[in-house]
Amino acid sequence: MSRGQSFSTVFVLLQVFSTTGGALYGHGLIHCQFSSYDGHDAVYLEQYFFNKMLLLQYNSTLGKMIGFTKKAKDLADGLNKSPPFVKHEKWKTELCKRNAPLAYNDLLSPVEPYIDLRSVKATGGKHPGMLICSAYNFYPKPIRVTWLRNGKEDTSDVSSTDELPNGNWLYQIHSYLEYTPTPGERISCMVEHASLMEPKVTNWDPLPDSVVNKISVGAAGLLLGLVFSVGGLIYYKKKSAGRMSVPTTEVLYPDDTGKTDPPESILYPADEVEAGVENSLICFVNNFFPPVIKVSWTKNSLPVSEGVSLSRFYPNEDQTFYQFSTLTFTPREGDIYSYCLFAHIMKSCQFNSSAGHGSIYLEQYYCNKILLGQYDSRLGKFTGNTQEAQKIADTYNKDPEIMVKQRWMTEHCGTHIPRLCKFLMTLIEPRVKLRLVEKPGGKHPGVLVCSVYDFYPKRIRVTWLRNGKEMPFVVTFSEKMSNGNWLYQMHSHLEFTPRTGEKVTCMVEHASFMEPKLYDWDPLAASEKIKVAGGTAGLLVGLAFLFTGLIVYKKRGTAGLNPQHGNREAVRTHEDSD
Repeated sequence: MSRGQSFSTVFVLLQVFSTTGGALYGHGLIHCQFSSYDGHDAVYLEQYFFNKMLLLQYNSTLGKMIGFTKKAKDLADGLNKSPPFVKHEKWKTELCKRNAPLAYNDLLSPVEPYIDLRSVKATGGKHPGMLICSAYNFYPKPIRVTWLRNGKEDTSDVSSTDELPNGNWLYQIHSYLEYTPTPGERISCMVEHASLMEPKVTNWDPLPDSVVNKISVGAAGLLLGLVFSVGGLIYYKKKSAGRMSVPTTEVLYPDDTGKTDPPESILYPADEVEAGVENSLICFVNNFFPPVIKVSWTKNSLPVSEGVSLSRFYPNEDQTFYQFSTLTFTPREGDIYSYCLFAHIMKSCQFNSSAGHGSIYLEQYYCNKILLGQYDSRLGKFTGNTQEAQKIADTYNKDPEIMVKQRWMTEHCGTHIPRLCKFLMTLIEPRVKLRLVEKPGGKHPGVLVCSVYDFYPKRIRVTWLRNGKEMPFVVTFSEKMSNGNWLYQMHSHLEFTPRTGEKVTCMVEHASFMEPKLYDWDPLAASEKIKVAGGTAGLLVGLAFLFTGLIVYKKRGTAGLNPQHGNREAVRTHEDSD
């Protein structure tokens, strides 16, 4: 198998699965791992995943491709026997080593954080205030933020966010301190980072320079007001009329910044928010799979597209993904920004024949789990389920490029079905086991379990029969559970009270069967029959040995009496002669 044919096979399978319904997604990752400046210890890894399961991997330390399933092993063996493939992988390994110094020089230069220490909640009576120490735009990610009171570390009443990515290789972090001011007390925020030669300490001043400047300006204004009272009064009124309240960062940090169900998201600004100063809002969407998701923005309930950017998908270590959506904005009083989370596109290729005839291509658009619109190849057009979605659908239907693409996707769906069926749709017959897990006693029923193991595809039907008639009651089922190797298992439980002459049967229907298979429950299972047969055989053997032993014993006893009697007579004769 040539390298081109091998890789085309891999990517065809991944592409087919990425366009089917459900959580079916294949992707590849390339790693260049090294710990030395010159890259002499670099390791090149090439990995291929399907539904987060690692199928194939090339490791430069081994110098060959490894498969983790039967089909993947066959494919790996073909690749390893291909000289062009082996040569190309060695070339990529050398490329990895050569580029290691470039990574150190260009990508691993630390970026010093910008520190901002501010109060967001003033103290009042017995209520503590709140200080925030924010570190913006630093790289690499590891950083330590510590609060100091009079030079000593304070860990009480301290909370912190995680290192939040800005989506441009830079990060930010925010640490919070609840405090009650004490006369003469000095509060400091200490930041330690790889870009700093020594820890950077920022002291909290209840009257920062900006406040001092305002006081100075106010005093000067008061003096001018005393001299020019009328002019000062007019100036003051104009100044008051033009004043605008500036929203704090709390407006941009809602109480519920994420969801417990994937995908998780959080919304935060790239820098400290100031009215009239351009900034960026970052929507960080994390831990979702497969990587098919869309984030949309609104401003004052109206869709926003200008100033919106979207990063590519990035893989996490657990093979979930994360992505950034960024909105450039200038804060104004009264503006409300929001985003639509859980917006995603589901593409499915539905068919009921291995040749792909009559296949249906569906492209569905969801927002917060609500179907807004879809493209259906049977209709040959987009349809919307809301008024706004229908307007968008009408626009898509009038766009020649979009419609050509949809027709191509429909043909693409039907074309790859035979390949999918050939490689992955092999039917695997289930292994069925019927057993008793709880014996009946008195009025308490017993429990039978019909377990079906190692079958493919997933769809299966398990039915209980009593004397040939279906029993819909007192029956429970487990889910079809994945074994992680493309095979499934399922378990069905039946509560029953045995009756004389009754026959209980488990009927299994699966695509691998030409007809349903019946498994009758025998109170004496095969293992118990073997035990009974073994016990019976043992009993017969024991009886045979017993009778044989008795016969031998009797024969030996009869034969031994005469010699012993003769010996005793001989002894007596000898004594008499004496």
